[in-house]
Amino acid sequence: MSTIQTKFIVVSLPRTGTLSMCQMLTSLGFTCEHPVGPSWKAFLGRFNRNVLADTPMFAPSTIQYVLDRSDEVKFIYTDKNPQDWVTSMVKVGLQRAHNSYYNTPDWDVFKPHAAIDFKALNEVLDGELVEDNACEKFEKHKLFVKATIPPERLLTYHFSEGWEPLCEFVGKPVPNIEVPHLNINTMFDKILKN
Repeated sequence: MSTIQTKFIVVSLPRTGTLSMCQMLTSLGFTCEHPVGPSWKAFLGRFNRNVLADTPMFAPSTIQYVLDRSDEVKFIYTDKNPQDWVTSMVKVGLQRAHNSYYNTPDWDVFKPHAAIDFKALNEVLDGELVEDNACEKFEKHKLFVKATIPPERLLTYHFSEGWEPLCEFVGKPVPNIEVPHLNINTMFDKILKN
């Protein structure tokens, strides 16, 4: 039906474990692109990338674009407590960054990666990331994912579940290694200290 070669797309919002999920999939033999950035359409057709994650793959328009062009691509949604997500977004400064883009009249002057980050997250938030309604926006995105993607093509994953559900979904044996937890008090904390 299409020229899309990507097998799996992680459609979770930033700060929900997308990097850890990519590490898990890499351990299972897949090649991941995280974040995908402005060249995401080109990556869809490449044989050397099996998994696409992070910006802009979580944007509703991106999800619909893939669904309209492929009956084979499967999707992974890493679920998280909405309040924990808001706390993480605030802690690492992504709330501030998004809101500064939103409040910049000529945000097209930002570099392509910054612009696509803004556009994808703005599609979910429909405005600033405000703590009062961010949990509601998180849940609305989750409902969109579940309502739009056919259930047989979607894995809603919680890291507490271990390897089994992921391995069953992607058709790989369960490895004898720990589930990774990346980006927890590591990368962004170092950036903030500097």
